[in-house]
Amino acid sequence: MKKGPKKRVEDTQSRVKKLIEVGHEDVEELYFYRTQGFEKPEELSPEEFEKCAPDFSWLRDRKYRPEERQKADASLYRGGKRAEELSLGNSVWFRVKITLPDELEGEPVFFRFVAKPTEQAENSPLQGRPSLECLSYRNNKPWKAFDQGHDSLLLSESAVPGEEFDLLIEAGTTLFWGGLELDRFQLETAEIFSERGPVKDFYREFRLLNDLRKSLGEENPQGRKILDGLNEASHMFPFGYENETELIEGARRAQKPLKPLKELTSEISDFKLSVTGHAHLDAAWLWPWSETIRKSGRTSSTATRLLEKYPGYRFLFSQPALYEFIRNHYPELYERISKLIESGAWEPVGGTWVESDVNISGAEPLARQFLYGKRYFRQNFDVDPEITFLPDAFGFPAGLPGIANAADCSYFFTHKLSWNEENEFPHHSFNWEGIDGSKVLAHFPPADTYNGMSLGNGMEEIVKSAKDYSERERHDEAAYLIGWGDGGGGPNREMIEDVEKIDEMDPTPDAEFRSLKEFFKDLEESREDFESWYGELYLERHRGTFTTQGEVKRQNRRLEFRLRETEFWSVLAAITAEDFDYPANELEEAWKAYLFNQFHDILPGSSIRDVYVDTRRDYGEVSEDCERLLDKAKETVLPIQEGTSHVFVSNSLPWKMDRVVETEVTGPAGEVLTGKTRNGEEVPAQRAHDGKTLLAAEELPAMGGKSFAIESSAKQIDNPIEVSKRGLENEKIALDLTPRGEIKSIYDKEADREVVSGTANRLVAYRDVPTEYQAWELEEDIYENGDELPHPERSTELESGPVRGILKQTRSFGDSEIVQRIKLYRDSRRIDFDTEVSWHEEKVLLKALFPVDVRTRQANYEVQFGHFDRSTHENTSWDEAKFEVPHQKWVDVSEYGYGAALLNDGKYGVNVDKTVIGLSLLRAPKWPDPEADMGRHEFTYSFLPHSGDFQESGVIEAAYDLNSTTETGEVNDFVRIPSLIKTDDRGTIVESVKLAEDSERRLVIRLYEAWGRKRKVDIDFGFSPKAVKTLNLIEDERKELEAENGSLKYEFDPFEIVTLGVDF
Repeated sequence: MKKGPKKRVEDTQSRVKKLIEVGHEDVEELYFYRTQGFEKPEELSPEEFEKCAPDFSWLRDRKYRPEERQKADASLYRGGKRAEELSLGNSVWFRVKITLPDELEGEPVFFRFVAKPTEQAENSPLQGRPSLECLSYRNNKPWKAFDQGHDSLLLSESAVPGEEFDLLIEAGTTLFWGGLELDRFQLETAEIFSERGPVKDFYREFRLLNDLRKSLGEENPQGRKILDGLNEASHMFPFGYENETELIEGARRAQKPLKPLKELTSEISDFKLSVTGHAHLDAAWLWPWSETIRKSGRTSSTATRLLEKYPGYRFLFSQPALYEFIRNHYPELYERISKLIESGAWEPVGGTWVESDVNISGAEPLARQFLYGKRYFRQNFDVDPEITFLPDAFGFPAGLPGIANAADCSYFFTHKLSWNEENEFPHHSFNWEGIDGSKVLAHFPPADTYNGMSLGNGMEEIVKSAKDYSERERHDEAAYLIGWGDGGGGPNREMIEDVEKIDEMDPTPDAEFRSLKEFFKDLEESREDFESWYGELYLERHRGTFTTQGEVKRQNRRLEFRLRETEFWSVLAAITAEDFDYPANELEEAWKAYLFNQFHDILPGSSIRDVYVDTRRDYGEVSEDCERLLDKAKETVLPIQEGTSHVFVSNSLPWKMDRVVETEVTGPAGEVLTGKTRNGEEVPAQRAHDGKTLLAAEELPAMGGKSFAIESSAKQIDNPIEVSKRGLENEKIALDLTPRGEIKSIYDKEADREVVSGTANRLVAYRDVPTEYQAWELEEDIYENGDELPHPERSTELESGPVRGILKQTRSFGDSEIVQRIKLYRDSRRIDFDTEVSWHEEKVLLKALFPVDVRTRQANYEVQFGHFDRSTHENTSWDEAKFEVPHQKWVDVSEYGYGAALLNDGKYGVNVDKTVIGLSLLRAPKWPDPEADMGRHEFTYSFLPHSGDFQESGVIEAAYDLNSTTETGEVNDFVRIPSLIKTDDRGTIVESVKLAEDSERRLVIRLYEAWGRKRKVDIDFGFSPKAVKTLNLIEDERKELEAENGSLKYEFDPFEIVTLGVDF
């Protein structure tokens, strides 16, 4: 094909674009006010403003460093003025006074406002300098945003000369993609202008047809016809016009050759696109949540204006947490949104409180994401979301369909698996089946984006959607989300008008604005024709996020179990004392702050320093709330008395168990200690090396507790534990260390076999230099470059029974120090590695390796509400891609009859190479947080050999034991709290207990079947239930059950999640 016509067409497109706008006039009345705070327009005084003009510049001049956010008076969901310590530097308010001129009478008039950094941003996906985010106000109410995708607003459809506009514009401190490294900004444009409607109409059709021609391909016959027609229109366009009338009429005549092009048909003409406006807004990422508040205001102001202007347009927005930001800080916008939701134009989407990470978040936290997310949309907008909307999360666990199903969210939406590096995911529409057999209808948009028409060419994305849709032979429609995103923004008027024009064109798919819910309802009709995918949706990218920001992940796990413990004790108090004021509101606030920090760029570790200072502060507040509420509940339940010899020990886990606990009750000085029960039975006790008392608390009732007396022993208690620099040993297990302090053998005395095939707890530092996205990525060759850490420099015997033995090892590595306390307990195979690290490395991945001496082709990993197996070989490219995977509290490698598990209290990344378990401990990326993982860390991982399978041998119970906290307290006598709930089956786990959201006399109990088999279970209550009903995760009633004599029989399916509502 000759290049001449194509060259002419491209030239015409470029030249016509420049003719659309007319009547440019700079705004002369322009004033500024600079502030480090978060001002509201009504708080500003005209006297504070100074005159300025376009080209005015200013400095960020950040006053507060990230660490100063730690002590800021800040709360996620409190309205009012934000603390100045949260400021990222100077915001500049502009006052703009505009009077419409006579020469634009009757014409549409627009106001353009553009402020930019003076330098290129480091992390922007755009060429050139992206725009600063701004929000305009009229009459002190939000009007519309100015940003990278929105540089102008419509002042008047038909100008009236002399009409005046007095606007306030807040120029913030961020770009769409952060830009906190930028220090100087400049106001580049403040002008009014009009548009030549017919020229713009010609340009839109011409551009879209030209884009279609290029997207169809050079050899496409329809593409050649389109080129011929565009060339003809190019010759007809009146570039040599002498007046406005000649230009306008000529543009209309030049549009005529385009009409038959719009009536052509192509191979994609019969396809349909369900188009929805979208503004993907990260709750925090390259900016902290204090800026997300402003981003939410900007995004929603633009969206509401567009929805009010274009009646057929539809827009979706997720994350109730962000709606709450809007309600607290932009109440007028919130009211407009509410009305648009009622009309059906604005769609609240997603069942979760935030678009959370789902690899690292625990089981109950994911349940609470749905509980608080769906309840918010129901209570505030009378909308019940059915879509699990996670477009940008970093992979999806095998248990998620069961959780979503339990929340009555039967649809699932993401696009993230299009990022896979090795394997192209085979479906766009499919049935996703989880470990419990639950199925959700899933859709991945074939455009491979949730930011359509922004960074990419919209027509290319539309053609790609039609051509690449995997289920094209079964179904003829796909979803397409358009709008600027990641930092918010959403569609602009050009995008909306492009979609409307594309819908008129026959050679393109039908493109209709619809809600995502409507799309899924139609997709449901073809559900039986779609194939199924079983198990996890593993993302072949971002594997480093299982480990980055290790302290955040450790505190996430700790608070998961502290919240569980707080609710357990609060329930005990509510059942024990009718006048106890159950702290429902305080618990909800704590949960929501905790859940916010599970957003998919916070918990995975891929945000900037400011975000993690905020997280540390939020976590601290949640922790303080838990301790305060725990103390209040314990004072209600227990006869607390300081200075006694009796200590109460709780067990919030759903099985009777023995636990080793530490207590401040020290007993008689200098004497051998023992613990005594009410019946006079003795249990072992020990003085710990730090002065506390260790107690082997035996036969603690499930979800109850009892007290022991700490006394001197009249006889020497047998001591089965031996500790030396060369080893540790008890009745069941023996560790043999080399003279260098390395564990060369772990021998199972009961099973009479060696457990490991080489050095155990081998610490290896791997060179960790991703080619991009440092905090996110591990490269596939990560394990090819590793150095074993030096052997311990010092070994010290700290304790030697009869309850616990400890060998302390200290070693240095680079600029870091690692201290490990290897702990062995009485009558237990579990070996704990309590670890303290002062970490100051750069671009290093630290792993602990355990070579298990078994033969197997798969390993089992705990996921939320169950477990899932993965291959330990690399037979296929799918296996090979999983060289680092996420898990929850344990991983197990077993052959028939024997194996070993590695437990953790907050380490989520792991790999199993044949039978070598490699637990990822720490990373040290330098972007986006240059201080990521630097400093002090404390964590524990435990090696647990076992006979039989991991279910019967107690691996699951041991992992809960490692992570759960035992509440102890000094009491005035022997006290026993019987089991609140217990079952006759160790494989049925009570994940949480709480009071119902809407009833003070209903206990909500969440259980699940953890072993993966069908089982009839007796559930016994420690009180007399008045009624028992099954509920969904949102606590809607499903069906009534029959309980007799305080007991309920229930048949569980494998991995089934069951929520009971028990009235008392």
